[in-house]
Amino acid sequence: MAPSSSHPSYGGRPLPDAMAAPFLYDGITLKRCFAYGIDLIILAMIGGLLWVGISALSFMTLGLAGWFLWPLAPLIPLAYHTLLIIGPRGQTIGMRLMGIEVCTLEGSPLSFFHAALMVALFYLTLTFPLLLAFTLFNSRRRALHDIFSGTLVINSDALR
Repeated sequence: MAPSSSHPSYGGRPLPDAMAAPFLYDGITLKRCFAYGIDLIILAMIGGLLWVGISALSFMTLGLAGWFLWPLAPLIPLAYHTLLIIGPRGQTIGMRLMGIEVCTLEGSPLSFFHAALMVALFYLTLTFPLLLAFTLFNSRRRALHDIFSGTLVINSDALR
């Protein structure tokens, strides 16, 4: 495997399996739940600001702006998660606070398409207990949308 496709914080090597480095995957399931909760609070604040803005524009345009802007509102969570995950650290704000990050199976950062696929699969498979059930049956604690998109969530604090 080329060093460019490996995680830079892991010494230029591909990320190991959970048996070789359990510290990378310890407590991931609980950390992911808390990280998503933090992200939901942030998204609720963004949604509130969006609601005020769209309502004001709708009022000023006698309701016309609302017809065009309200259908775009569901794209906010998709954009939030995708744009933050493709950042240099592969983390949303909640992930950063919980010390976890998203990467490919080889440990490289996600491309825009890869992140958008992962986020879309997450929201399509948002039967939360089902997502968490998959993390209990694999050594790397990968959720259903991680398996389908070829991504991995690791303890970023453990690498630094």
